[in-house]
Amino acid sequence: SVKQPDWLLDPRPYQARLETNSAGPEIRLSNGLIARTFRLTPNAATVGLDNLVTGEAILRGVKPEALVEIDGRRYEVGGLKGQPDYAFLRPEWIEKLRANPTAFHFVGFEVGKTKERFAWKQVRHHAPGVKWPPSGVHLRMDYEMPVMTNNLADGAVRVSVHYVLYDGLPCYCKWLTVSNGNDRTIRVDHFSSEVL
Repeated sequence: SVKQPDWLLDPRPYQARLETNSAGPEIRLSNGLIARTFRLTPNAATVGLDNLVTGEAILRGVKPEALVEIDGRRYEVGGLKGQPDYAFLRPEWIEKLRANPTAFHFVGFEVGKTKERFAWKQVRHHAPGVKWPPSGVHLRMDYEMPVMTNNLADGAVRVSVHYVLYDGLPCYCKWLTVSNGNDRTIRVDHFSSEVL
């Protein structure tokens, strides 16, 4: 086998990309150093988080993609239930996992390039060729609030979970945005953006 160059010495071969699986309802963010695999049905959830340099599977249990508390009520965002043991994850279990009916449910995703989220003035003179924002892939996964008796219009509250996987780095970024399409104000009391 051909040995890949060290990513610290030559990051060029490690380009971030989104891969789709024609055999099943999955997508995968990968840059040759790390990979995150998402199952899209019956709700979206991370089913693989792998260190591709060492071959180590980092994920042991399928959890919600995020947790958010809105107006005092806690919601899971995505995720799947029914894993019999959280010490390890077997591929054959994934097909049997089910959606939590009270969780925000996956409605779609969008893929694009990284975008500047804040202005940055370069002050490190020893790295004159640094790009801002760093290059990579931005994946936004959208979830809608479950239909409940909470005086909110169906589908009007949406949580988007953003992932950015960078080129040439074993690193990703993750954050949430909450959108309110209702006539009344909602309050986001608390959130957890990563639940592994």
